[in-house]
Parts: sequence; structure tokens; C-alpha cells
Amino acid sequence: MPIAALAISTQKGTVAPGEIFSYALAFHNAGKSNLPGTILSLRQPPGTTIVSADGSAGIDSEGVLHWPLGTVAAGATESRHVTLKAATGKDSRPFLPILATLTGAGGNLLAEASESVDPDRAASVSRSILVRTAATYNSRT
Repeated sequence: MPIAALAISTQKGTVAPGEIFSYALAFHNAGKSNLPGTILSLRQPPGTTIVSADGSAGIDSEGVLHWPLGTVAAGATESRHVTLKAATGKDSRPFLPILATLTGAGGNLLAEASESVDPDRAASVSRSILVRTAATYNSRT
């Protein structure tokens, strides 16, 4: 059975409306066998636009970024990055849930990572992004 791990990280705990921020997605094949047909996917959080993504990422009609990784060698650790922009005005969101998956040949789920943030605990959750509406952000700065 394949053994894979996936982690999401960011340097931001809170972002202002309209601010640009990035996520790193790190994955690891801890098994003794290669993982053929591997795809890394990240659902675009509501209230964001995609600024850029490294590697050969493509986005589907449902707002999911897909990185076709091909075969991930046994013991390999790699990462991909995506840069997003938080919405402003009526499209801004109080928090941004993020979901990433790593699938193998045939679409079998190998690993997943998800984060969302409670606006009252933003400072203690380093792997999530909190976007405050303009009014909330301006009142706290």
C-alpha cells in the first residue's frame, strides 16, 4: 500500500482584502515503491483569484488547480507553490478554507490536507489564511 504525505504551509496568518499571498504544498512518498500517475490538486478558495502557480499546473472549470506529477519516486519529497489574491468588497470572505489532495493512478486518494481558520484564533493557526473585510481590517489596524 502506498504511503504518502501532503502538507500545506504559508507565511501569512492574516491577509488584508486585495493582498497577495502564497501557499506551499509539500508532498512525500514514504513508501518503498514509486507512485505512478500522481496528481496534486488544490481547490481555489472562494474569494480569491489565482495570480500564479509553478510547475505545469492547470485549472479546471470548477476552480481546481491540478499539477500532473507523473511518477513520484520512492522516498521523494517535492513541493509546488501557488500565489493567490484575496478579493475585495462584496466578494471578500471572512476566512479561506483550503483543500489539497494527492491522487495516484486511477484517481486513488493517497493523501489530503485541509485548513480553515477561526477568525478569533488567526494568530495561532499558521497554516491558514484569514481575510478580513475592509471594515474589519481597517478597525484593527
